[in-house]
Amino acid sequence: MDFIFCGFFMFVLIIGFIHIVSIFEKWVLKSKTPANIIIIIPISGHVEEMEMLAREYKAKYKHNEKVSLLFLDMGMDKETRNICELFCSDHTDIMLCDYCQFQNLFKKNIIVE
Repeated sequence: MDFIFCGFFMFVLIIGFIHIVSIFEKWVLKSKTPANIIIIIPISGHVEEMEMLAREYKAKYKHNEKVSLLFLDMGMDKETRNICELFCSDHTDIMLCDYCQFQNLFKKNIIVE
């Protein structure tokens, strides 16, 4: 019985130590000024769970205020586009644009030589 308790205690101790090392590593490698991140999600056709997809990405990056989502219309149907527009109107850090707007935005903000 003592052997099982000691083994369990060592397992928890090792997991805790690994977690502390991971936290320390993130703290050491953390940038003083985090970069702005834009996550581009191309959408085409009918996406049955569009709102759930948007909420999933929103929840995944909720702790980082420098992250923005961009839904790229690659030929989505009208219902999916309406859901995207409603979701984007509720959240200021989520954008919806079609492919032509994206190309213009990309050319304007990125220097390609």
